[in-house]
Amino acid sequence: METISHITGLLALTLTTSSYAFKADQTLRIVNFTACLFWALHMATLGAWSSFAMVVLAIFMIGSSLFDREEWALKLWVANLLVIPATILSAMAGLVSGAALLPVLGGFFINTGVVRFSGIALTLFVAAGELMWLINGFVIGSNFAITNNALGLGVLTYRLWKLQKERQAYNDALDTI
Repeated sequence: METISHITGLLALTLTTSSYAFKADQTLRIVNFTACLFWALHMATLGAWSSFAMVVLAIFMIGSSLFDREEWALKLWVANLLVIPATILSAMAGLVSGAALLPVLGGFFINTGVVRFSGIALTLFVAAGELMWLINGFVIGSNFAITNNALGLGVLTYRLWKLQKERQAYNDALDTI
């Protein structure tokens, strides 16, 4: 099982980090969707079920968006939103660890960014989610998740810089008109 965990973690890491480097938001979504399939397998092999559940939700949300099923993507986004208070209440009742909130929040931010936004807003939401998943990686002991999210934050910072540079060039061009 450890070998499967390493293989799926490495594939997920590679795909996720590279997905953030794409300029086209739709390409980012397609590659990120594929990465989520490997993250789900990786989390399952670790027995990190809260993380697994959030990645499966991401698969359905991103898939719904990719296949122009916006009504399903919206319903799944609402379900994603409702998982937050449910997790908080479960933690308060002692049913789950408070750390279970990390992948829930991380998933919510990333899913919201990837499915509901584009450009700079997409990048900022995904970065907030990556930060939550980075902390979660430390909690569950996944070196692949830690590496992925640290690299992801770096690539997202570069993506944000490029998008802001393009926005500035566009605004400068408008000023010359």
